[in-house]
Amino acid sequence: MRDSAAVPRKKKVSKQVEVSVQKDHLRKLSKARRPLQAIQELIWNSLDADATRVEVAFDKNLFGGIERVSVIDDGEGFTPQRAFEVFERLGGSWKQEVEATAKGRRLHGKEGKGRFAAFALGPVVAWTSVTQDEDGNHHSCTVETTEAKIDRFQITGLAPRGEVALGTTVTVSEIPESVHGLVGADAVAAMLDKFALYLVNYPGVTLVYDGQTLDPKSIIAATQASEVEVEVGGETLSVALEIVEWSKKGSRGIFLGSADGFALGELPLGVNTQNRRFTLHLRGAAIEALHEEGALSLGDLHPGVRALVHAAREELIDYQDKTSPRATAARVKAWRKQGVYPFPELKKGAKPSLQQRAFDLLANEAEERAPELRKPKSKSKRLLFQLLAGALEGGPEPVETLFAEAFELNEAQRKQLGKQLSR
Repeated sequence: MRDSAAVPRKKKVSKQVEVSVQKDHLRKLSKARRPLQAIQELIWNSLDADATRVEVAFDKNLFGGIERVSVIDDGEGFTPQRAFEVFERLGGSWKQEVEATAKGRRLHGKEGKGRFAAFALGPVVAWTSVTQDEDGNHHSCTVETTEAKIDRFQITGLAPRGEVALGTTVTVSEIPESVHGLVGADAVAAMLDKFALYLVNYPGVTLVYDGQTLDPKSIIAATQASEVEVEVGGETLSVALEIVEWSKKGSRGIFLGSADGFALGELPLGVNTQNRRFTLHLRGAAIEALHEEGALSLGDLHPGVRALVHAAREELIDYQDKTSPRATAARVKAWRKQGVYPFPELKKGAKPSLQQRAFDLLANEAEERAPELRKPKSKSKRLLFQLLAGALEGGPEPVETLFAEAFELNEAQRKQLGKQLSR
């Protein structure tokens, strides 16, 4: 009788892959982003991996200096084989072949360059990932590299032991003293500006930065919910509409989503917002049906999409009309604080003159179309505002023409501006 064969022990899988691109090009990629932008890129990678929780943690020394940055997620992770495929090439990202993640989220990066952003933080980078295959088996993988060997990644795979959490952790070590601005109120605000819209679109996602959970509601100035109903080809399309006004700068647009909030498409806002920041969110089964038939990719060319979007834009224009006194008062208050507003304080109960109302509108439009004027310490802003106020003494019509020519307004924009000035 033969002895039973011993069960072979799983061997450690280890392989080194080389990126077929010159080091100097890779180093340029690694330095193309600022440190805070590099962290944002790593967060996007986690979100594109369907993570529901992403945490950015900092290990600090006794003096408060940052020694290590970790981006930890509970996303889908990757196997050693997947790592071989991804890390040995630049470009040709798998994201170019799909429109959304497995959970239906819109993808961010599609060029395969995000992993090199980590080197904007420090010279030593490691990825540790745990994933699960279709049979329920777990796979663990580590990827390690340094800036000195930026074209080489050491990939190691080994069956994990005990209970493990799925996901990926990116660790950047040996952070130089020249890297700063990663923590504090300004850093948190920058992260909130970048990811607030994503967190609104996907409320099941949690993003923690240096121990603080980012709450998009903290930079939302106001919201309005309603229903939009249109008739198209004898069929009634009904969806929920939410208008979100942001208190800070950020993306603007119309987001078309499923009933449970997953963004399926995006279109330009298409409305002059007078320097206010809005996003419109259309959600419902009708959007899902349009998505399934490929209509969302056609945008305004599809009658159903066009009708819904037109109705949403009309709702936004109505919302702006109702809330413009509040918004104008806030802008004027800010201009007075900056010392650039050319009109004196109104007496209690007094109404602004036609000249002042026209100034408020045109000055706001100028800020919208000339970003340098939004800077509080813009040297030319006070002079421009004084000249504009003086030019309006003879009425808004001549200034309206000059304004339209200076900012190259199209016919529709000219008509909208004229309509606003005539109110």
